[in-house]
Amino acid sequence: MPRHEQNEDPRNPDAIKVQPAKFEEPPPDWMSLLSLLFGVAGLMLKIKLVSWIALFCCISSLANMKQSELDVKQLVCSITFTLLALFMSYVAPKPGEVPVA
Repeated sequence: MPRHEQNEDPRNPDAIKVQPAKFEEPPPDWMSLLSLLFGVAGLMLKIKLVSWIALFCCISSLANMKQSELDVKQLVCSITFTLLALFMSYVAPKPGEVPVA
């Protein structure tokens, strides 16, 4: 391996080529995320309005979703939490209520 002087740089800055990124991450689906968050909040707090907002966000996310941006796992989670939140807010007894037998 030949020795170069310390002041001499063998690299050529004109030969540097920038490689473009080969993958693009799809933009986040905010309505699906909001649907998931409102669904969890509606399920835990049993607030009907929050559950209906989660359903609205879920339907909006489904209506605006492109086939290439389809994330099945997040879609199933948001639909499940939304439907469970609606079911629990109407069927389950409120905390502190005594169920009538």
